[in-house]
Parts: sequence; structure tokens; C-alpha cells
Amino acid sequence: MISFALAAIATPNFAPNTTRSDVHDVMAELLALHEPSDLSSHWESPSDMRENMRRLQAAVRDCEWDPAPRKATHVAAETSADYTEYFLNKVVPEMLKLQGHPKEAVLRGLSNFNPTPNRQVPSHICHRAAERPGESWRVHRIGPVESRGGYDWHTFASADALGLASLLEDAPGGAWITALAVFPVDERGHALGYPPIHIHHSHLGMYRNPGTEFIGALSFPHGDSICSAEDGGEACFMVSFPTGFGAPIRDQLLLNALVNDVRERSAPPMRFSLQLAVRITRAPQRDVGLWYAAAIPDFVDGGFLRTVRSGKQLFVQFKIPADRESVLWTTLVVRESGRWLNLWMHTHPLLGFEEQWLISATPRELGLNAGAFQPPRCHGPFVPSAHGLTSDDVRSRIVAHMRASGLKFRCIVTQTAEHVANVAGVEGVLPRAYDRQGRRRCYVGAERLTRGAAITAVTFFSDRACLDPIACRPGALVENHMHFQGYTIFDEPPEDLLQYQAAHPYGSYKIGGRYDATCGLLDALGGPELCPWEIPGCALPGMPEAPPKLVKLVHVLSEIVLPGSSAVVGAALMLVAAGCCLGFCARRFIRVGRRAQAAKQDFVRISFSNGEAAADALVSKVKEHETLLART
Repeated sequence: MISFALAAIATPNFAPNTTRSDVHDVMAELLALHEPSDLSSHWESPSDMRENMRRLQAAVRDCEWDPAPRKATHVAAETSADYTEYFLNKVVPEMLKLQGHPKEAVLRGLSNFNPTPNRQVPSHICHRAAERPGESWRVHRIGPVESRGGYDWHTFASADALGLASLLEDAPGGAWITALAVFPVDERGHALGYPPIHIHHSHLGMYRNPGTEFIGALSFPHGDSICSAEDGGEACFMVSFPTGFGAPIRDQLLLNALVNDVRERSAPPMRFSLQLAVRITRAPQRDVGLWYAAAIPDFVDGGFLRTVRSGKQLFVQFKIPADRESVLWTTLVVRESGRWLNLWMHTHPLLGFEEQWLISATPRELGLNAGAFQPPRCHGPFVPSAHGLTSDDVRSRIVAHMRASGLKFRCIVTQTAEHVANVAGVEGVLPRAYDRQGRRRCYVGAERLTRGAAITAVTFFSDRACLDPIACRPGALVENHMHFQGYTIFDEPPEDLLQYQAAHPYGSYKIGGRYDATCGLLDALGGPELCPWEIPGCALPGMPEAPPKLVKLVHVLSEIVLPGSSAVVGAALMLVAAGCCLGFCARRFIRVGRRAQAAKQDFVRISFSNGEAAADALVSKVKEHETLLART
């Protein structure tokens, strides 16, 4: 019976509206072929995690605090509107102005790292011997600051977090971090969980400037960094690497953090600090890196340049319907081989997250991006009800293709009961649900990263899981974002141990692991009108590769040259560009003389009388150029 059903699903005569019980039965049979893996959000046991946190707290209790060598920053905003105004009008312009500048200019010019007196906050550092020979704890406390609830916003920044610059001057071989933690503490030094403090993000890492991101994060906890109580609770804030392993540091660490007090507005004043801690050694360790992948959405206003100008989607969020099921799938190709130590996924579970499947396959191999199972636009979700389907129909189709091809799951991450449990006993905290790390089931082979292998993440959202009382309204579009990552031991450590990758619904990473900058640029500038797979040479194997349509080339060109321009202006620009390009090619390849001159005139005449032909010629030339580059 099951075999017959699977065969039916895999055929064009697919029967929709699969029941939940059918999916459960088929999933159970498939998962029976899997062997469990111990890959989880932490490689340590909950008891080990609690013991590591206890050792840190014991070291801190005996601390003698000294002023930090650099001033730290604190900026408070009472409302989300106040913070948005500060971020857009102050932070973003300075980041864009300093893009591409050397580290010294960034640290000198960016106010978050070089605060004015009214934004300076107490900042102290403590040094303590660690329990392991040759290691020491360095703890940095920024604050205290005062908050009154109402989901106010607190920005913290430091240009020399933990005061490591002086230590590294005396350590020409560098140093290694063997444990690290970033979390808020009360005035007694006790960890504050969520609630009452939500960590929007806390980036701690070395200087990096590939764009407007100055910090290559070694640690970046969020509100859902806390595990369930049985999995370690607030001890999950801390990471302790296996013996003999550490994250190498060769430069001072930077901090940029953003937190919220989620208590009721006008709650009693609360004083808290942000505490950073590392266990550090100069003894060489085996290098630990970080592998990170983000689901990058489309820019709803039609292009990156216009998005920056309008200040929208600053946290690379995507939009899903609050009152319907939706499915988002993204894929990437692994750049470097290695082994995950852990797997952690960040999203906002209360905004509709139901579960995520990680599978070593392309979407095409899973039956996606074919037939009715195609996103309506490039980084937007697939809404099953728009096609008379359900999310279980999507699940059934994927499972059928996996069975037929012998594919297996890497991991399945699900929402936990704790996501929907009200939190009691915290004064002034609203009785609602609060984010926790999801539960994951991983299987043998999940920890392995293989260069050139595709990994697809299929994420299911539903109205049943949309629990935020404000955002989850009928007819509303909910903004969410997500990324998954893990500390990684690479087989051959790359020059950059922070392997940031962007995932796409169709993919724009080539199988060799090399990111094609042209694909990425055109994808970002094209917005929802241009899909990566439609760019020649950007599709992953097994995916359809179609020549770009004229209207999409027009859209890209118009966004590059004149953001916000009309299609007519874009078409004119397209024709002019095509004419110029063809004229250049004509001068290069056609011999001098009457014959050459006639051919040139012909070329130009054709380009301006037939835009589509000109576009095809341009695309052909791009393909030839890519082939030549590949050969060299």
C-alpha cells in the first residue's frame, strides 16, 4: 500500500491533500533506515555544560575588576521606532561611508566603537587562572545600565573586547580561545535568561570588512540560544571546545550587541550588564572554525540599492503568511570539507516556525522547483494552498523522491513544547511564550561537510505555530529570518576559518565550492525579478537553466544605473548598453576596411531594432567569457 502511494506521488498524476497520518507512516518507514547521530546544539552533555558554567561563575566571584583599556559604548532607545531611527540615520550611513576602509579608520570613525562621552558606559575586566594548566579566564563586564521594560533597545559595543590587544602584543604566535560565553547578568553576576532579557544578537569576533559587516563573529548568541531546562537551560550560553581544540585569535576582538528588556512597560528599574568571558591559552591548539549559512530573502521593493535607500529588510528577513501554511527551501554547496561539532539554528519560532529538514540533495532531486512545486518568486515562500495543496503534500513529495533515490535526512529540527509554554515567576514579565532552541534529531553522516556537496534546508511554517499575539493577525505577512551554523573542524583549515555562505532557493554556488561574484551581484541587484538559476552558469546541477528574459535584464540594468527607474527607462538603457557592447565587439573582431565597416553598421542596426536579439548576443558573449575564464 505504501509503495503504491509513493509511486503515485512520484508521478505527474500526483494526488494532493495527503493526510497527516499518511505522511507520518511514510516518514516512520523512511526514518527506520536511519541511524541516530549525537549531533546537537552542543557536543557537551547538559551536566558538563552546567559544570563549565559553574567553574566560570566561581572564577568571577573572586574577581578584582580593573578598568578596561578602551571605552565601551551603550546607546538606549525606548521604542522600536526610536531604535530604527538611530540605526538608519546614524549607524547605517557611517557603515556605508567606512565600507572598504582599513580597520584603523573603522575603529576611529564608527561611533559605536569610538563613543562620545554621553554614550560611554562603565567597562571593567578581570583576569583569573583557569582550572586547566596554562589557561586563564578573562571576563569583561559592560555596564551596569538601567532599563524599564517595554521591549526597549540597548546597544553595546567595544573596540577591544576583553582587553586582548595587549596580550596579543606579547604573543607573536597568537592565542587560542578554548571556551567563550556572552550573556547578560544582574548586579549579583547571575545570568539573566529570556525573559527578562532578549538577546537580539551579540557578535563577538575579529575585524572583518567584506561589505558593511565589520565583525566576523566567533560567538553570536540570540534570544533562542537558551536550551530547554533538561538540555542545559542558560548554560547553553557557554561553549567549551573539546580538549586540544580552540578558536585561534590573531587580533583584538570587537563586540556589537543588541538586547531588549521584555518586561511590561514602566516595570520597576532593573540594572544589568553584558558579560563576556573567554578561557584563553597561548599553547597551540587544533583550529576550530565556524560554518554559517543564511537563508537570504528577496528584497520586496525590487532591488538591493532601493532597499538600502528605504531602510527595509536590514536583518535579511523574509515574509510568510500568518494565516496559511508556507514552505521555504534554500540550498547551497559546501565550500570546505570538515566536521560539525554542533548544529544550531536561529529563527523566531513564535512567528510560524514548525520544523526544518536538512537533506544532502538539491531541490530538484527532492521534487521541488518542478511542476506546481515552485516558489512564486525567488526568495519567497511556497504557499501550498495557492495550488490546492497542503504542507503535508510537500512533505510527501519530498519523501517519495528521497525513497526513490536512496537519499537520507541529515537532521530534523522541530518546535518544542517549551516554545508555547507561558513563563511564570519573573516579575513584570508578560505571560506569553518565549523562544527556545528547537529539538533536533540528527542521523549518521549529518556531522560531515563535504566540499562540493549540496545541502538543502526545507522549512515548514504554519498558522498553527504562529503564536505572537501582535504579528500573527489574519491576512498579515509575518517577517522572519533564519540561519544555521556550527563550530567546525576543517580537514584542511582554509585561510578564513569563518565560512559564511548564503543559501538560495535555486542556488548560485558552483559545485566546486567557488562562489561566482557575478551571480551573487546580479541576484542581489535583480530582486524578485531575477532568480539565480536564470543567470547563465549560476545554476546547480540538476536544476533548470534558462536564458534570462529581456525584461529581467532590463530590471537589473535599470536598478544598477538608476534605482527606482521605470521599465521604459530600463529598456532604453538596455538597448544603449547592448549597442555600446556590440559596437566594442565589432571594433575588436571585425577587420578594418569596407567589409568591417559594413558589418559594424549592420551590428549596430540590429541591436537597436531588435532588443531581444541584442540581449541574446550579450548573453552569448557572457557565456564565452565564463568559458574562457574557466579554462584559464
